[in-house]
Amino acid sequence: MIRDKRPREPTEVTGPIEVYLWVATTAVDTDFTAKLIDVYPPSLWYPQGYAPNLTDSIARLRYRNGRERGEPVKPGEPVQVTLTLYPTSNLFMPGHRIRLDVSSSNFPRFDVNPNTGEAIGRERRRVVADNTVFHERGPESRGGVAYPPSRALTCAQSSSVSVRQNIGTSTIGMFSISPRLSRSLSAVTM
Repeated sequence: MIRDKRPREPTEVTGPIEVYLWVATTAVDTDFTAKLIDVYPPSLWYPQGYAPNLTDSIARLRYRNGRERGEPVKPGEPVQVTLTLYPTSNLFMPGHRIRLDVSSSNFPRFDVNPNTGEAIGRERRRVVADNTVFHERGPESRGGVAYPPSRALTCAQSSSVSVRQNIGTSTIGMFSISPRLSRSLSAVTM
């Protein structure tokens, strides 16, 4: 999970959104999911706050280079994956937070990946995938979130993250994430 500092003025995000990640897995295939969330502060109606999902999507690693032909992943090798989230339009108000959740599963919204590379629905076994999202500095470990905003946003990572996250600085319209936290996520997608 990645959260930004609270916007000081209304911030509009409208249009298509892409999430760029550098990842590695112990399996030959796995999924990565992303959700863009508007985190409302606590209020009279929602004492704990409110966090509606604005848009989300999934990417199956074997199709990272196109849906025409699946390519297995070499376990442990860093690869880049792009998640194209559905277009959205939202005005993040002052006091709200902009949150990006990255995971390896979003069942039942998306089907379960057995992480074996076998044809979905014909698999005879499932394996646990230990997935890593990198956030170290350097050109081969950059990731980001692209969207068409009126201005770039500055974000910081939450200490409750359970993923090694690689979201760095990139082009215009990118979140600028400080790479501080480094943990691993064990994903059982069953």
